[in-house]
Amino acid sequence: MTLGMSVVVIKGTMDVGHIGRGFQINYEHLRLNYFKIMYFAAPAFFIIALIVNIEGLVMFAYFNVVGCDPTESGQINNANQLLPHMVVRIFHGLPGLSGLFLASLFSASLSTISSGLSCLSAQTVQDFIKPRYNDMSVGKATAIAKVSVFFYGGMSVAVTALIANVSGCMSQGVVIGAVISMIFVFWISLGQNFFTSKPSEPWLPPNPTDQCSLDSTFYTNTTLMTNSTVCYNSSAWHPSHPSNTSSRITTYQKEMEIFNTIKA
Repeated sequence: MTLGMSVVVIKGTMDVGHIGRGFQINYEHLRLNYFKIMYFAAPAFFIIALIVNIEGLVMFAYFNVVGCDPTESGQINNANQLLPHMVVRIFHGLPGLSGLFLASLFSASLSTISSGLSCLSAQTVQDFIKPRYNDMSVGKATAIAKVSVFFYGGMSVAVTALIANVSGCMSQGVVIGAVISMIFVFWISLGQNFFTSKPSEPWLPPNPTDQCSLDSTFYTNTTLMTNSTVCYNSSAWHPSHPSNTSSRITTYQKEMEIFNTIKA
């Protein structure tokens, strides 16, 4: 797979001219916006992944030097308890450091939970409330979103307390949860593939079509593709179409400049 993708990238880049031209064309047609996010997300993710891996290596080396594997010796019964066990040992007699680790652990958990609750709240308003009440004001939608966060948070706490008091039924619960999850995923997949009124996608400027008449000659003379209209059947995006691609690009760029000004 890697070899196949590499061949496509190399030959496609050769046909474009060079890799710099390819990036320039994509930049002019607003295809590189996601790199703005990657500039921040990719280095942060790499640093976190690197620290986690180094932490595991240090933990293994520590218990090797100590000469006591807590899992093999029975001091702990779960590999997930290795890091807290090591924290208690190495920070013994150093006030505050164990609490710092505990605080960072809770901070990571709460950030994940808050992201999930915000996602549920946004989906409730956008997918269930607004489609039925198109004239709803922004203030009312915001109030419903806040109430739904409180509702989902309460449900999460209730389910957590319920699971903590359950004994002997965890295996059945895992099976039931997995089956229900697969049913929901199957339901969502059916809706995405067969539901006619799909949500609108953000507009991006297309490639030009002024050379499609020449390109269709290539497909006509190729035995692998006998239908040359596959490339030329795009009259909706003809350069003379009133969509006016250049003006839409200019408008989009102005909107992004205003957005970046407000965000700054």
